[in-house]
Amino acid sequence: MPTTYLSFTQWNMWLTNPEDYKRRYFLGIKQESNKYLEFGKKVDEAIETRRTDDETLHGISMLIPRYQVMQAEIVTEHKGLKLYGKLDTFNPKTLAFRDYKTSKNKWTQGQADSNLQMTMYALILSLEHNQMPASIHIDWIETKEEDGEMKITGKLHEFETKRSLAQLYEMSVSVINVANEISEHYKKFMDSIK
Repeated sequence: MPTTYLSFTQWNMWLTNPEDYKRRYFLGIKQESNKYLEFGKKVDEAIETRRTDDETLHGISMLIPRYQVMQAEIVTEHKGLKLYGKLDTFNPKTLAFRDYKTSKNKWTQGQADSNLQMTMYALILSLEHNQMPASIHIDWIETKEEDGEMKITGKLHEFETKRSLAQLYEMSVSVINVANEISEHYKKFMDSIK
């Protein structure tokens, strides 16, 4: 593999668009930022620090549930593969975690229950700590676009979700398969430039 670990972003990029993955991780061409990514970073920072000039965002940052640790990096090893994740907020005692999602498209309970990022994070935590997370939440922060600018509407919706052992097993098989595919393609790429 071109990296020392596999993250959800890498896993998902490989499955959805291997050519984008190769540009990013084989060739080192970084994804260009856009207003949605920049806005997401702004919201993350406001929630973490609880400081922003935007009154609506400040209100959300004060109201949104959070645990003891913000931006918690989690790492484990699975069958020789290092898995990495970054939780928006985390309770290290109970392994409960929350992920903040900004979107103008409404989130549903079904989306929360099938969100594979949460499944990978639950897998990493369960492998590292030999127990399932006490709770998993997605907090959807509704956004809108006005005059080409992203804004918070002030609406916040919480989804509690769970993961089964079967879901974690499926993810554990998938991450190994994806890592093997990436490694095969990366070896061919490296051999081609020698």
